[in-house]
Amino acid sequence: MFYSAALLFLIASVVFIIIPPAKPWALFAITFFIVIILAVFYKLEITLTERALFFSFGIGLIQKHIELSEVFKAEAVKNPWWLGWGIRLGTDYTLYSVSGLHAVVIFLKGNKKKLIIGTNAPEELAASINQNLVIR
Repeated sequence: MFYSAALLFLIASVVFIIIPPAKPWALFAITFFIVIILAVFYKLEITLTERALFFSFGIGLIQKHIELSEVFKAEAVKNPWWLGWGIRLGTDYTLYSVSGLHAVVIFLKGNKKKLIIGTNAPEELAASINQNLVIR
């Protein structure tokens, strides 16, 4: 998260230098936009229950849940650096991540897209999901 905030601050600083001081509304708009982005994506909260996996970004504007009855299996992985952070829509996956390279890939039943959820404890999350699948 620190690196994302630092990068946004660096971009804002460069834009502030380029925009003439005669346009303070532009500085306000850019600052407001950066604050909104940071509020929406500052964390990824993951909750696992007996029936479903819930996850939400930041203040909860972006959230999703998956019924465990739809899950085939989960695996801990290390994402390549170029996969990035945020929400990424690939041809066979959807990525949700806020920092780091560690994640859990959730394989859904049928030929649906895989879900890749970034976490600091991928082995523990994958084991918990798989354990809940066995119990069901």
